[in-house]
Amino acid sequence: MQRKVFKIIGMNEESIEKSFGFMLEALSYGAPVHGGIALGLDRLIALMNKEENIREFILFPKNKKQELLVDGSPAPISEKRLKSDYGIAAHGG
Repeated sequence: MQRKVFKIIGMNEESIEKSFGFMLEALSYGAPVHGGIALGLDRLIALMNKEENIREFILFPKNKKQELLVDGSPAPISEKRLKSDYGIAAHGG
């Protein structure tokens, strides 16, 4: 279903795989049982353990460059993609 949505918005197969292949593979195993609703369990567990920082309890922590290790985001976006997919120019032009 997600792949169909990407195609409807004009993405080709190569672009879909490059940008969202990791997510589509994960969805091939089924939708998450929580339906995508974030309950804030990491914050609750941190509070229960009298810990101010949720980094100790977060499932997918970011590295020091604020990159997500699961998918490498945020990743650079080409000027061509900014124009075609989002209708904006990278350098304000």
